[in-house]
Amino acid sequence: MIVDELSGKKDAQKREVERLKEEELKQQELNPLVGKNWSQEDIKQLTLGIVKFPAGTGDRWKVIAEFVGKSQKEVISKAKEIQARQLQDVEARRKEEQDKQDKLAQLKKEAALKQAKEQNTTKAPAAPSTAPTAAPSNDDVWTNDQQKQMENGMREFGADLPTKERWIKIAERVDGKSAKQCYERFKDLCAKAKSK
Repeated sequence: MIVDELSGKKDAQKREVERLKEEELKQQELNPLVGKNWSQEDIKQLTLGIVKFPAGTGDRWKVIAEFVGKSQKEVISKAKEIQARQLQDVEARRKEEQDKQDKLAQLKKEAALKQAKEQNTTKAPAAPSTAPTAAPSNDDVWTNDQQKQMENGMREFGADLPTKERWIKIAERVDGKSAKQCYERFKDLCAKAKSK
């Protein structure tokens, strides 16, 4: 009877030890910073010490080590490990956020393409027009560069030159435009400015 009782107590103790080991392993899985010499409470104390004794504190790591109850070397090593882990976490969250944004952009693009495709298939074809469409002639189309070239030419060749000669010289500075086209453009812009 006593032997059975002792045997039962030993079995219970073994089970309790195994349960505690399993619990410690689970804690280590949940928090990889907890190690054989560092408990969850030690990590909390270290974190508190780092906050309580900020950079610039005299003998900071020595003070933190005394606060935590570990050696200065252990404290510095664990602090670096914590910092590296935090940087990894931040980078992982940043990458995760970027992936979400990329996926969202891709979904929006696909939705827009799908919508455009649906609109193109549901539109009734337009009846061909018999009236000729008046496309703007090359004379009417001015690029920003051509406009700037004309303005620079007008500054360079002032109104002191005879009109015909002035517009010929200005047109030489404007790519693809004649003196007549430059003069017409000038007149159109003056008329628009006056009508405002």
